[in-house]
Amino acid sequence: MDKVKILPDRLSLLANLKITASEKIKIARQLLKTVNFFAILDNIDDLDKFRPTFQVTKNENITRKDEAGKSLSQKLILKKEKYFKTKGGITKR
Repeated sequence: MDKVKILPDRLSLLANLKITASEKIKIARQLLKTVNFFAILDNIDDLDKFRPTFQVTKNENITRKDEAGKSLSQKLILKKEKYFKTKGGITKR
């Protein structure tokens, strides 16, 4: 596997995080462990013979029926007023 230079400073910039010097060291170690784990996977022969485990339940497209419930008519709701008055959703800074 090619050597990978792990730059915690660059990652913290991309993630918009401020990290301390001790956190940089910790992150670099963790990333190196992760990269090394993937290097082990790269070296496994016949990886294709293993079945993927991302979908272990074999359930696909499980949804419920969309059923409309009871609701009030627009005519009844707007009987007294022609529109709803609500509190503003946009505030100025």
